[in-house]
Amino acid sequence: EFMAWQKDGKLFYSFYISLSNKKYSDDFYLAVFDRSFYCASFYGDPAVMINQKNGIRPAYEISRNKRFPVYYNPAGAADDMTIYKKWKPGLETAYPEEIHIYFRN
Repeated sequence: EFMAWQKDGKLFYSFYISLSNKKYSDDFYLAVFDRSFYCASFYGDPAVMINQKNGIRPAYEISRNKRFPVYYNPAGAADDMTIYKKWKPGLETAYPEEIHIYFRN
């Protein structure tokens, strides 16, 4: 499920990821990210809703992944979809935010 809408000049969206057929015992990460069109994302409150019937209730944190730099050209044209895999002069660096889901004991 994916929903998108606009309000007051801002784009909002929400999506649902079913994990019902998965068995997670360790933590995992989700990232809202497209390397070809990087943009800032802001998370609502609550940013994550976890629905489950039983088991250990997971918690989450949102943080930047400093191990995954994204390079972009701030002077590039609006239709510039160049994907830079290495930094070079003139490029800026951004770090995508990830949702870290982990299980408390």
